[in-house]
Amino acid sequence: MLSILLFINIEGGGNTIGYIYLTKNLINHRMYVGKHISSEYDSTYLGSGKILKQAILKYGKENFSNEVLYEANTLEELDSAEKEYIKKYYSQYKEKMYNLASGGEGGDVFTYATQKQKEHFIQKMTKINQERCSTDDFKNKISFATSQRFSDESERQKQSVSVRKAWENPELRKAQQERLLKYFNEHPKDNSYLCKQCILEYQNNTYTFDSRKELEQYLKEIYNLNINRKLMTRLLKTGEPYIPFHKNRLNQFIGMRMYYKQQNENVETIGDECNRVGREIGTRSKCKTEKEDIVHPI
Repeated sequence: MLSILLFINIEGGGNTIGYIYLTKNLINHRMYVGKHISSEYDSTYLGSGKILKQAILKYGKENFSNEVLYEANTLEELDSAEKEYIKKYYSQYKEKMYNLASGGEGGDVFTYATQKQKEHFIQKMTKINQERCSTDDFKNKISFATSQRFSDESERQKQSVSVRKAWENPELRKAQQERLLKYFNEHPKDNSYLCKQCILEYQNNTYTFDSRKELEQYLKEIYNLNINRKLMTRLLKTGEPYIPFHKNRLNQFIGMRMYYKQQNENVETIGDECNRVGREIGTRSKCKTEKEDIVHPI
């Protein structure tokens, strides 16, 4: 058990593959715990930690001491012992430690970093990831990898089962609901365009509608024409003629135009007349779906 061997200085060791050492700064008494893969003790090896190296350059090697804490016979034992010793020393001498990583195999430089170092690391990695993920090459690679992965029916089924199982957790559903409510409360969507008057020009006739919804319902009920949301938004904003995808079936609609009616700039309103807040402060929606009586502000 490593917990029993902590802080025991072992000499000798038979098939030793490496050892755990303690390096001390003799001036400010700061310490560094590390591992060194070597069958024999090397008194000249003080460590490879980033901050430790900076300290050695500042104070000089002659102002550092080094001693063996533990000897190991396998790499697994050496990695495990390093973690144990760093954890033990750090728990007692936190402010005096040069260690940034938690030890073992890998480079966890986050666990024992200061709050300032952690914030700097997060900002640095965020910037790197944003720049990397915004490149076309990265997006194409992710797109290709995802399409390849989900081209396999078994992989799609596996993902579907995983998602359904995750959403069976009531805590997850509640947390997601709270996140969405918070986001939409902080980022309200402007839906005023849904209540703007719309103009439809078709077959030399002009029709006026009080809202986009009425226009969409008219096209569906009278002509059985459904235009997808994205295309409808573009047509209303630009006023460009409608060119249907299936010209052989919908060629009678080619050239049909729809656009928002220009509002009188001199008309003053209190806030957004089409959102919930607007209704609460005493304004009336221009949509015909609004059933409440007109409330004139005093």
